[in-house]
Amino acid sequence: MGAIVTKAVGKIGGQCFRIKNQTQILQRNPNPFKNRAINKNSAMYAIRFIFNSWQYQSSPARATWAVIAANNPQPNRFGNMVNLTARDYYNQANIALYRNVGLFVNEDTYSPSVPYINISSVTITTGENAFILNDFEYTDPYIGILNMREVSNSANNPIASSLPFITTFVALDYSASDLYDACENAGVRFRAGNYYAVGIRIMSAWGVYSPSMQFTVQAI
Repeated sequence: MGAIVTKAVGKIGGQCFRIKNQTQILQRNPNPFKNRAINKNSAMYAIRFIFNSWQYQSSPARATWAVIAANNPQPNRFGNMVNLTARDYYNQANIALYRNVGLFVNEDTYSPSVPYINISSVTITTGENAFILNDFEYTDPYIGILNMREVSNSANNPIASSLPFITTFVALDYSASDLYDACENAGVRFRAGNYYAVGIRIMSAWGVYSPSMQFTVQAI
C-alpha cells in the first residue's frame, strides 16, 4: 500500500482490509448468497404445506392416521423398524403425492403396499419423437415418475437417486410420443447417438413408491 498508508480497515471494491494481532490482512469479499425463494414448484414448498396442513385435520382423521402409523412401522436411518407418530406418518405419506400431483392421501382407503413395476428396456427414437417403455408392466397404476440426464457413454450409469426429476405421467394413459414431448418440454434435448441415464418408478394413489428401474439408453 506504499509508505503513506500503513494499515487499513474496511472494504474497497472486491477487497476487504482488516487487522488481526497488529497484522494487516487483505481478503477478497465473498460472493453474496443467492436467496432461493420457496415457490409452488419446489420440494420445500410441498414439505412446508403438508407440515402446516396437519393442523386442519379433523379429530377422526388424526385418529385414523394414528392407527395407520401403529400398524405400519417404518425403517429408521439405522434400518430398525420404528413406529412413527400419526403426524409424521401423515407427512411421509402425503408429501410425495402432493408434490407430484397436488393431491392428498385418502386415509380411509390407505394401502401401504408397494406398487410393482417392470420394464424390459427403454427406446428413444428421435425420428419418431418416441420415448418407449418396452413391456411396461405395473400394479396400482397411478403416476409414473421419470428422472434422467444425458451422460457421456453407456458405462456412465449414475445411481437413480442422483438423476434430476424430469416429469410425471399417468401410467394408465402412457403414450410414447407424449412422454417424449414431456421430456423436451422439461428441457431435455434428445440427439441421435447420445446416451441418457433413465430412472423410472411408479407411485401409488397413497404416495408409496415402487423401486426405481434404471437404464442407460442411446437415442437413435
